[in-house]
Amino acid sequence: MQNLLRLLVVFLRGEDSRKLERFLDASFRAGPPTQGPSFTQGPTVDYDQLNAKLQGVIDLSAPMQQMLSTHLPLLTTVTPHGRADISPRPSLRVLDDHTLIYHEQLRSQHLVNIHNGSQAVVSVINPETATGYSFVGTPEVHQHGDVLDAAVAFAAKHGLLRPSATLLVPITAVHDIISGAPIP
Repeated sequence: MQNLLRLLVVFLRGEDSRKLERFLDASFRAGPPTQGPSFTQGPTVDYDQLNAKLQGVIDLSAPMQQMLSTHLPLLTTVTPHGRADISPRPSLRVLDDHTLIYHEQLRSQHLVNIHNGSQAVVSVINPETATGYSFVGTPEVHQHGDVLDAAVAFAAKHGLLRPSATLLVPITAVHDIISGAPIP
């Protein structure tokens, strides 16, 4: 190792070789660096919480959840050509504090738009107070498995059409429907 470092002196042209020799000698006298704490003994991490923060997932407040449960939500997606598709979604509801869930049919233009990369914007308005929210997120499509099975059972219980897909929408932004201002 010492010989390799001395060869370094030859390649570092333009620098006084005596300075480099003194630097190398001092480095050898100091010895190797001390070992720091092991990375494997770090703090425990809540990966779900960290992932939510990294993705910008927003918690839905009680008033937001209440409005979604009492008023008909409108879903908006965008075609690859930039045309907005807007339609009511009676199956749309709150799944948990930061996710919406709704059902789609096989030939839905919204489903096509989402498969082509469209985000979803869910708007809900209270017509009596002219207030409301727009919720933004990137839908996750579930066309088989436990999520779809639960949606089929929900649809049967509530007299809705049998879904061919269920979509989960983690909310990444919320805006006031009147002013358009983001809600932190």
